[in-house]
Amino acid sequence: MKDGNMTASFFPMATAVIMLIALVCAMVQEVKRKKGMKTEEGTEQESSALFSKSYAGISLGAIGVVLLTAGYLLAFDMIGYIVSTFSYVLLLICLFAGELKKNWVMKLIAAVVITSVGYLLFEVFFQVRLPTLWSQ
Repeated sequence: MKDGNMTASFFPMATAVIMLIALVCAMVQEVKRKKGMKTEEGTEQESSALFSKSYAGISLGAIGVVLLTAGYLLAFDMIGYIVSTFSYVLLLICLFAGELKKNWVMKLIAAVVITSVGYLLFEVFFQVRLPTLWSQ
């Protein structure tokens, strides 16, 4: 907010803050759920190696998502929508899919498409000016 008016970054920042709060709530619920649910051997069941490792009962994948989202919130205003969103989406894809080297062209295309759709949604449909690197 600036002089009582919403700035260009209000809606994306509000969305990201809501996502971060939801992620923290989901992590807390998952920790509570995992405390009560153990396999016969006494170990937790997970499909991915990254998500099977945990710290204080929270998977490293979940911690990675929260840290990436927090970094996205910080970067959004400083470097603008396009650079921060493209980086955020690409890093999330790599976090969930594994390494960047496998199918890297498809990962780059997906990051470009998601960033472009978000840009069109806010700029064209909502008519909200998004912060850019060159407008700083």
